[in-house]
Amino acid sequence: MRCTVVLLGLVLIFLIQSSSAGAQIQIGTIKGTVTDQAGALAPNAGVTLENLLTDFTAQLLRHHKATMSSTMFHSIPIHCESALQASNLFGSPFDTPLFASQDRRDVRQGMIANLTRSLHGHTLKTGFEVSRLSLREFFTFAVTDRAAAQAREVSDAALEFDPGHPFVFRDRRIRGQFSGYIQDTFSPLKSLTIDAGLRYDHSSLLASDQQFSPRVGAVYYIHRTKTAVRGSFNRLYMPPQIENLLLSSSEQARSLSPFAAAAGGGGMIRTS
Repeated sequence: MRCTVVLLGLVLIFLIQSSSAGAQIQIGTIKGTVTDQAGALAPNAGVTLENLLTDFTAQLLRHHKATMSSTMFHSIPIHCESALQASNLFGSPFDTPLFASQDRRDVRQGMIANLTRSLHGHTLKTGFEVSRLSLREFFTFAVTDRAAAQAREVSDAALEFDPGHPFVFRDRRIRGQFSGYIQDTFSPLKSLTIDAGLRYDHSSLLASDQQFSPRVGAVYYIHRTKTAVRGSFNRLYMPPQIENLLLSSSEQARSLSPFAAAAGGGGMIRTS
């Protein structure tokens, strides 16, 4: 929970800082000369530069060289989504050696936000993703030809389910996922660019788990030979896939496996 608060705090800091500067402000340089109506140089002419977006002003004199710039912010895209994934398996009375039927509905609702800021030679990026998953699964099967099922090495536990007493699984769960990241791209040397970041993932899909994933990449460009040397290190976190997650992790499915034992195995997953 503390890690989640820290990541959200970083996002809020970026949002507060960007609100005063606006979005998509470009860095620019103004160069030129000041002349009178006859085209002659105007000595000691005063020039005022003003950025209407940021209220930045600069007073310049002749022969002075100045650059008028401000920190560049990209827009803050916030994307909300709601997706339904459905799968159906329709059996028939003529199926052999097994009859099977399934109805599965998985709904994912979430929000993704990212922010990029360029500051003093650094390109800073941060963002987060929040998802709410609603899983609903129904599955049933029955052995219609016992001899054919035995020939195909169907487990003894599965052979006990016939059309009169089919295997029936039905369950539904609502779970969540959260991830956030921050990364920085900068060049400590003229020919060296470094990309470093840290990502945090938390998943509560049946088993509650979390992980910090660092990422470091570098590229060094050799101008003489026009060669780029690259290297990187990444750590990856992959939550379980939601397709048939409830069925495959259930005790009912585990009991059908010939490898199931009292100490574990089959469809059992880590729950601590």
